[in-house]
Amino acid sequence: MLQSASASSASLKRKLSDRDSTSSTVDMAASSSKKAKSVSTGTPLKPSQTNSATLVFQSPSNACPEYPNGWTYCHQCCKKRDLSATIQCTWLEARTTGKSTVPKQRRCISKYCKPCLQNRYGEDLETWLGNRKWEEGHVENVGYTFACPKCRDVCNCPRCRKSKGLEPIGTMKKAPESAPVKKEKQTKDKTASAQPKKRARKSKPKILPPVKWTRIAPVLSQSEVEERMNIREFVLRFNDLSDCGLSKPHLEELEQINGKYNGQEGHDPTSWVSDACAKSVILMLLGILSTDESSPWKETSEIAVKNMRNIGFSLSKVYSTLLEWQESVIETTETSSSSEDVSNDSFSIAEPLPPSEHFFAQARRSTRTMTSTLPNSVAIHSSAQLIPVILSLIDLTLQMTSIREALEEGPKTTREIYRQAREALKLEGERWDVVKKQQEQAKDKAFFQEARRLHKDIVAALERSSDIAQCESLQRFAPLGSDPEGRVFYALSPGNAEREAAYEFTDLLAGDLPNNARLKKKGRALKPEEREDLYDWSWMILVWGKKPPSAFTPPKEEEDEDSDVDMDDDADAWWCFHEPEDIKKLAEWLAIDNDLEEKEEKGSNSKAASLSPEQAALKQLVSSLKDFGSLLEWRTRDDKYRLPNTNLKSASASAKSKAK
Repeated sequence: MLQSASASSASLKRKLSDRDSTSSTVDMAASSSKKAKSVSTGTPLKPSQTNSATLVFQSPSNACPEYPNGWTYCHQCCKKRDLSATIQCTWLEARTTGKSTVPKQRRCISKYCKPCLQNRYGEDLETWLGNRKWEEGHVENVGYTFACPKCRDVCNCPRCRKSKGLEPIGTMKKAPESAPVKKEKQTKDKTASAQPKKRARKSKPKILPPVKWTRIAPVLSQSEVEERMNIREFVLRFNDLSDCGLSKPHLEELEQINGKYNGQEGHDPTSWVSDACAKSVILMLLGILSTDESSPWKETSEIAVKNMRNIGFSLSKVYSTLLEWQESVIETTETSSSSEDVSNDSFSIAEPLPPSEHFFAQARRSTRTMTSTLPNSVAIHSSAQLIPVILSLIDLTLQMTSIREALEEGPKTTREIYRQAREALKLEGERWDVVKKQQEQAKDKAFFQEARRLHKDIVAALERSSDIAQCESLQRFAPLGSDPEGRVFYALSPGNAEREAAYEFTDLLAGDLPNNARLKKKGRALKPEEREDLYDWSWMILVWGKKPPSAFTPPKEEEDEDSDVDMDDDADAWWCFHEPEDIKKLAEWLAIDNDLEEKEEKGSNSKAASLSPEQAALKQLVSSLKDFGSLLEWRTRDDKYRLPNTNLKSASASAKSKAK
């Protein structure tokens, strides 16, 4: 009993000492805070009043148990969202703050949550956060680049739509679920058992992808650009038929439909090619007339070619030489007996265009240039004035026998190109079979993966090169198509350098490859900064028409803001797409905006339903845009043309010798 009493007294002391220490700790915590209130011993302390371990770490200023990472409001739904589930725009916008009138750049404050980005715009939050590529006009050192829908002018929240005078879209309602079906009792007859009904799946409404529309050639009309396109395509098609063909630099210069400077830095906004290039085009057309044996004006054309070469690069003298040639041609047709079916009106050269307003503005500052603009004198100051003259010469050369024979040989040339491509693909397949057999024996995984990658690149190059080579046998140049709203889509064919490289690559792989085979012509690949300059029009898709309301246009630069050109977005204008991703988005936008996929599904489900001619043409346009985007993505590669390595060639040669 004494031992138990002593044990109980000892335990009682320990409890009292523990309670005293706890109470002393509470008193110390209460005394350390000035605003702490006295707490009774029977009331438990709150977590905020205790010196817990969570107060040691720094937490966000607005963190709470519901939002441990902090919270913010979404611009779209105006709801509280966790910071980890939102993303802020990185675009730098210019605003004036306070009394200062000087605009300052600051980061856009709009934030969007993950559900709104997914449901309203079809975009993924993690994808934007993983976009590490910094773009000009965005904040640096943030870790990602994100242009919010508000800055892209596609935001469909109630406030943004109200500011544009539009009705709010409202909440996105879910599809009504089918009413529950009561379970019926199973009958004894197994043959009469009812099959479960299948629920009809309703397709979710697709959101239009954001497409960036870039303005180009603001001064030129549709007909003016089409005329320059036709001249370029005609010269590339029939340059080999003339003894006075254009050189490579002049052929590449024809891709600059709006000149090299596009009307910037004080240059003429209606500019075209250089004077030397324009003279070369006229010489090429006269060369076709002088080499055609059936032409009754062969001798007069030869004389005109000689005179043209001796006058230098003065466009006024070039036009005067053409007028002299026209007079000699008319005299020849009047005396020739073979000109009964030909009228003299067909040889009339069109008059050149008057000088542009930009030239007159520059000429007013100099009296010396004004003297050459008298109405009685023939003065050509820019190559763009000779465009009607060149078109009239093209109409004349189309009557020649050599041009007609070349047009008739076009389909045969196309078939020959595809035949060589198939032979090259067959030989490449045989070489690849040899490599796979070697892998089974050697089991060299690294060599096999590299050889397979090389094989895929060669196959892709053969397919793309055949598409480029067939541009040499085109019958005529025409737009890709038009959409229901009247926009017309254009795509120029690849240039001469790319065509020669495609021919060489196909011919080389179609025959026996020597061990030291090398490509002399690898084609031309524009760098990203060169494509952004918008000089070479064969590397982009061109659209003539009005910009759609949901389109995204890049911000105007300072040079564009100071220009006097009318930039009304509601008027017809030229727009371009020079990035492969933007071209593919454009094709997707066309298909979704016109419900092309839903109409195709309805047409495939019912036998009676089918696509109308307009829908079939639109489908072909979408397919052409996708093909051009894939082709452009391949054309921009520096290593697009690759030949089989030496080991692969020797293995193929040994396999052929064993087969013999």
